[in-house]
Amino acid sequence: MESKPLITFFVIIQFLQPLQSLNLFPASLPKLPRLSLPDIPLIPGLSTANLTSLLDNVDFDFESKIKNAEAFYKTLPVTVTEDAKLLVPELVKKYGYPCESHTVTTTDGYILTLHRIPHGKGDSSSKNRPAVYVQHGLLCSSADWLLAGPEKSLGYILADAGYDVWLSNVRGNRYSRKHSTLDPNSAEFWNFSWHEIALNDVTAMIDYVLKQTSQDNLHYIGHSQGTTVFYVMCSEKPEYNKKIKVQMSLAPIGYMDHLVSPLIRLLARVDLGAVTKLVGANEFLPTTKFLAIVGKFLCSDNSVTQVLCTNALFALAGFNQKQMNATLLPVLMGHTPAGSATKQIFHYTQEINSGKFEKWNGGLLENKKLYNSIQPPSYNIEKITAPVYLYYSRNDWLSHEIDVNRLHEHLPNVKSALDSLANSEFLLNPNVSEICSIFLILNNVFNITQEKKILSDVRTVINIPEDATLRVPELVQKYGYPCESHTVVTTDGYILTMHRIPFGRNNNFNKYRPAVFLQHGILSGNRYSRGHLDFNPFGNKFWDFSWHEIGVYDIPEFIDYILHETNQDSLYYIGHSQGTTVFYVMCSEKPEYNRKIKLSMNLAPTAYMKHLISPPVQTLARFESQLYILSKATGIYEILPTSSLFSAAAQELCNDYVFTQIMCVDFLFLIFGPNPKQINASLMPIVAGHTPAGASAKQLLHYAQLINSGTFRKWDGGVVENLLLYGSGYPPEYRLESITAPIYLYFSRNDFMSNETDVNRLKRRLPNVKRKILISDPDFNHIDYLYAKQAPKLLYRLLIKAMRTFQ
Repeated sequence: MESKPLITFFVIIQFLQPLQSLNLFPASLPKLPRLSLPDIPLIPGLSTANLTSLLDNVDFDFESKIKNAEAFYKTLPVTVTEDAKLLVPELVKKYGYPCESHTVTTTDGYILTLHRIPHGKGDSSSKNRPAVYVQHGLLCSSADWLLAGPEKSLGYILADAGYDVWLSNVRGNRYSRKHSTLDPNSAEFWNFSWHEIALNDVTAMIDYVLKQTSQDNLHYIGHSQGTTVFYVMCSEKPEYNKKIKVQMSLAPIGYMDHLVSPLIRLLARVDLGAVTKLVGANEFLPTTKFLAIVGKFLCSDNSVTQVLCTNALFALAGFNQKQMNATLLPVLMGHTPAGSATKQIFHYTQEINSGKFEKWNGGLLENKKLYNSIQPPSYNIEKITAPVYLYYSRNDWLSHEIDVNRLHEHLPNVKSALDSLANSEFLLNPNVSEICSIFLILNNVFNITQEKKILSDVRTVINIPEDATLRVPELVQKYGYPCESHTVVTTDGYILTMHRIPFGRNNNFNKYRPAVFLQHGILSGNRYSRGHLDFNPFGNKFWDFSWHEIGVYDIPEFIDYILHETNQDSLYYIGHSQGTTVFYVMCSEKPEYNRKIKLSMNLAPTAYMKHLISPPVQTLARFESQLYILSKATGIYEILPTSSLFSAAAQELCNDYVFTQIMCVDFLFLIFGPNPKQINASLMPIVAGHTPAGASAKQLLHYAQLINSGTFRKWDGGVVENLLLYGSGYPPEYRLESITAPIYLYFSRNDFMSNETDVNRLKRRLPNVKRKILISDPDFNHIDYLYAKQAPKLLYRLLIKAMRTFQ
């Protein structure tokens, strides 16, 4: 009867309050003793026997009290989202996409449904579209790839990207509850685990897709159990490896020894016989309209109990408040849970307890009959030769990093996002563009399109200036200036973006306008240059650079591109902070670029840093070695990337209408130097919308090395790395004497990052400093070069005057 899922729902809620006071499980968990059901206080004052009696003997049919649940369901108020009530074909067509339903019958008689989105909304052609097979996880269905809407759901995004999308539904879920001979209400129907799903369902659906599309192989994307069944299929039926172009495992589930989720670990400790008596041995959490109704009312935005719903999910899968779209919960509850066999759950608990990735353990007699052994055999995943990508996260309570690493060690052909496209096999493969497009979709479409939507919504609520949410081309054009975006690819494969303002607001383009190159400082601008020919920006290889590589690769490529586009021989260079550092690196390491510089204007010159004042930066510099080790140990290679949620929070805390704005101001003063009369506090929400924009950890650590050493030298990688790179145990200093381009040094006496003593030392080393100019405001600080109220008067007019002198 359908009351059991409801009771299970409230049992989960019972654990929420104590969970919030628990410490998280350690990374390495000891084997836990098995518990019998009476050891668990499910509901205070209610014994296990009473609970079992309640479930088995009492008519707990809430749907009968509603009398006509179907009619009630259809008359829910508009606050209950329509998407929660639609089946997948209706849901897909609602948003203007085509949808087909296909029926596949397995060799053991299960009748399955495949949902197909043959093409995107704007393209009616389905010819030569590579097939992608998308496999849902436990208790899920094809709907899970669609519920977030066209702009956020992978199913729609893949279709719009040129793929023929096939969404699976395995046996037992709401779309695949039929059999050629068995009744879904019988125990025989539910006598399967994910082992049978892999060997019968997934293989049958893949063969069907390949036959329908006349293709030899396909892309496979699986989430959670969707990865498990792939590993089972390709290890038990290795002939299917050749039918997979590439397999992308999202939250890989093979080994589960280090699973964190308290609820699942608790379930794994319980005696299976007692659990079977509680929830039944057949179906686990089927789709019920009453559960969907309850979920919608409890989890909607206007319900005070919504926090219980979010906490239930967090307790199961891991906490992430900033990514939780609570408004989506009623829609999710309308489609999930979608049903599974209890045996699927039990098979996973066996994995947790055994620490192995092995077949179903049916006990001594059944094992002897099935495997001719008293123990079930492990899956031979070394037979999986299809290329595999493993996508994991460190806050996933169901797929732990240690277990993913163990899986990685056993899989023979993991093409991780770190090194996949660098492999010559993939560079020569015609499917590279298809793989790249998936990365671009996930990294760019989601991060950029959704970021704009999120920030637009936030701006409406908290009165954030529009300029905080606009990207550079939109910002420039808003004020009546022309703007162009140019792409430059470096010799080491980074794909960079330059923004060009070809002429002023009140004049038109003419044949000759002197070119000027403006180079930003650290933590600025990186959001526009996160592409690479080989590396994914979420991998450590992408971030293995310092400002040395920027000076040697990025800046020369930019300059050559500009000179080629403008048909000029040289240009003006204006750099701020790190923008000066990379100039010194370029012209000392590649002295041929000196002749391409008419004049270099260095704002807050940064090379020698021994006398840097900033207390936070000084403190971090003292722990440079420890931070380097920590970065490598934790895999944190990007520092302060652009984050829509971080920006929104900063904008709210720093705007003119809140008392916390003074804290934002003081924080900037502590780092860069105090200057109350030049700070434009009203500009802070806009700055927070664009900065920080990301940097590599190595950039910051390289600066820390300069502070500690008192020199201007190359990256110090330790004795061994230094010997390999430089033939010396110590990194060499940059040869500033090679910089022959004319230079103006602009400095100020209240700059906590660029100290006058260090600037004077730099001047003595540079052979062609034309002028060293002190900003007239005695309190001018490091960021006043960019944002000071009087920056045009104190600085920018001087720059134009200097350029005209050298014209």
